[in-house]
Amino acid sequence: KHKLGFIISKYYCSDNLKDYILKTSQNSLSIRNDCRDFAAKYLIWDVAIDTYRDTLMDDLKNMKTSLWSFHLKYPLITKQFGIDLKLLIISHKEVWKDKDTYSTSGGFPFQINAMTKMFTETRLVCALRRKSPKKNLLKITGNNLKITPLIEPWFTGWRRQMAISVWAMINFKSMFRAINSSEVVHTMIPGDIGLIGTMIALLMKKPLFYYSW
Repeated sequence: KHKLGFIISKYYCSDNLKDYILKTSQNSLSIRNDCRDFAAKYLIWDVAIDTYRDTLMDDLKNMKTSLWSFHLKYPLITKQFGIDLKLLIISHKEVWKDKDTYSTSGGFPFQINAMTKMFTETRLVCALRRKSPKKNLLKITGNNLKITPLIEPWFTGWRRQMAISVWAMINFKSMFRAINSSEVVHTMIPGDIGLIGTMIALLMKKPLFYYSW
């Protein structure tokens, strides 16, 4: 509750309260007490949501590229105020499909599931394997998770590197649509599919974070 008070008061403290804080900067105890009392009285969740919902939502949307970083730090605020944040994950991780179920190996499903809990919608763009599936695969699941399958790049090694430009042209439209409809893009690199996604996201000036899992 007090954390909420400090965050929202950054936007909505009255001018009188701001002046009071500035003019009494030496009296830190008094400032803390005033802010605490302000938060306790006016900025509890029920009051804050009813009073500031529309204005705060507009402010957060206007933050544009910094909105996702604000959400990662204060997910409860964007969730409570109905901010719609969609995450896109682009990965070269091997994935198999059985009817309507997507599966893979290792800890990838756990990582995807954890990330989906931080966003209102998550879309995974990945390539489907043409070969027979491995044993002991785990289903890929998550909160409001959608999967966009792409054809698997051809060949391996240097031949795959030579053919990846053709693959990129064939799948560019699907990747562009997925990136365009998301607020945040996460790419898995090093990896050719993740690298292509990174380049498209940068050209589209989308908030982007990437690292190797």
